[in-house]
Amino acid sequence: MGIIGKIWNINSNNNSSKNIGSSLDYITNDEKCDYMLNEDIENEINYVSNDIKTVKGAYIVCKHILDIDTATNEMMAIKAFYGKDCGRTALHGIISLDEDESDIGNAGKLMLLCSDFLDRVYPNHQGIIAVHTNTKNLHVHFIINSVSLDGKKLHMDRNFMKGKFQKELNKLADKYGFSTNEVWNRDVKDLSTIKDRKIYLRHMVDVAIERSDSFAELVSYLRHNDITVNVGKHLSLKAKGMNRAMRTYQIGSDYTIEAIKNRIREKREPFDILDTKAVSVVRPDGDISTYISQSLKPYKEMTKEEKIETVKKLRLGRNPWKEVSKGNWMIEKLDNELNDKKYSIALIKFYAPRTMQTKAALKEILNKQEAIGNEIKSLNKTKRKYRQQFNLLKEAEKVEKGAYLYETTKDMDYVDDYYDYVDIKERARKNFNKDLSEIKEYREELEGNIIYLKAQLKELKEQYKILYQCANPKKEQNLFEAIGHSKAKEEAYYKGVYVTDERYVSDKNSDYTVQVIQRPGTIKGKNTVITELTVLDNKNNELEKISSSDMDGRSFNKEIRRIADEYNLSECITAKKRTQIQNK
Repeated sequence: MGIIGKIWNINSNNNSSKNIGSSLDYITNDEKCDYMLNEDIENEINYVSNDIKTVKGAYIVCKHILDIDTATNEMMAIKAFYGKDCGRTALHGIISLDEDESDIGNAGKLMLLCSDFLDRVYPNHQGIIAVHTNTKNLHVHFIINSVSLDGKKLHMDRNFMKGKFQKELNKLADKYGFSTNEVWNRDVKDLSTIKDRKIYLRHMVDVAIERSDSFAELVSYLRHNDITVNVGKHLSLKAKGMNRAMRTYQIGSDYTIEAIKNRIREKREPFDILDTKAVSVVRPDGDISTYISQSLKPYKEMTKEEKIETVKKLRLGRNPWKEVSKGNWMIEKLDNELNDKKYSIALIKFYAPRTMQTKAALKEILNKQEAIGNEIKSLNKTKRKYRQQFNLLKEAEKVEKGAYLYETTKDMDYVDDYYDYVDIKERARKNFNKDLSEIKEYREELEGNIIYLKAQLKELKEQYKILYQCANPKKEQNLFEAIGHSKAKEEAYYKGVYVTDERYVSDKNSDYTVQVIQRPGTIKGKNTVITELTVLDNKNNELEKISSSDMDGRSFNKEIRRIADEYNLSECITAKKRTQIQNK
């Protein structure tokens, strides 16, 4: 159910001071406050702005009251001053926690919550707060003068209770790590679309699963949170704002009756063992003139240190298959004709060593892509299975730094984070039978596997592309593709590959040739690739010359299109030597 807050009037019945006094006697009764808050909790609540006093064993917080012993007279003095000592004398309220959260150690937090609540909702009213520890549900009473310090009398209609009272109490429950009241959280307008209904019902079922040890408890929890539940062949749920019930299989495969029972039964079981298949990917190792084909160690076979280092590189956008120990073979352009040919031979040797056929190597690459894709799907399914534990870990990570600071320095600025962290840690232990450190370690292993497999998949796609292009060379390109300036810039930016290359581009139906020279360069302090184009006629005369260093990228591309149109260069062929173009 979450936190509960109620408030009612104390009427005068011709004796206002007597009624206030009776209420004060009740909330400070030592039989209701049979547990003295320990010294640590007392220290934690000392930052409340008003003095904290002990009366008959109870800890009392006074708001705009000088002394608890004269509280009745001080309240009556305000009423008399404004001539409003008839009708409603005061208001008596109570804030109660769930039984599961009613540990005596939460008494100090509950007092702080109530103090903050009065500051937000009744900032100009005199008030008294007292925690009661004598029932299963830890609760705090408060009494508020019906007349404020500025003479205004308090009026609380339905809109006030829903828009202010309940809203602020839920905010503070969340702040101090207590369960919020789900009924108050509900906004009927949010359930106006099918998507919103599905999201809300999933959330409610997820929360119910965490808090339940059986299907019957889950049904009871949902009904207590204002969800109409029908159990038959299927489970049907209907919240306020919904015209009709929705069967849970419609909100996801994890929400059928059988799936819910399994999730409840399995939530405290140990994590599944991550046993991904050892899929090897070739790593060309060496310099520009030689390749040694070898597989990069599969993730499951790495040491913990190797996993951390590899995943770190991948998160930074670096490629462990390209970072080799014998020299950087990527110094030269990746798709250089010679480089591609040597690389293709290395790929064929690795993927089809028996037949040495390109077709067999391509088929093996596709098989590995499929295997890795299935592994990723399986791991993502596991990730969904434990999403509640991982979401709980995310909550903990938001406050763990503050919790550490409070624990080591006792800085009260971080007390909320500390109690939030303690509460989340207890939820993990109680509801899932796991430590937060255990959840974190499993999540890191799972995500590391996924990151690594996706990097393998990307590498395989690049290898397939290079091998396929070498086996099926594209003879004709448009001028933009043949020059390859944009691609060269991308290689430099994302992979650190800086091209040094010279080639000639022409069209079999044109009398003109474009000399392309690409080299590493610096523009505005940034390393990049500079491309220079020289248009030559059939007698090798230079007609015009442009460089990417003299203009921005858009202007340079526009110039390439102009040259293509002006010199009839649409279906281009490329050669390393001018003579090869002349003999086209």
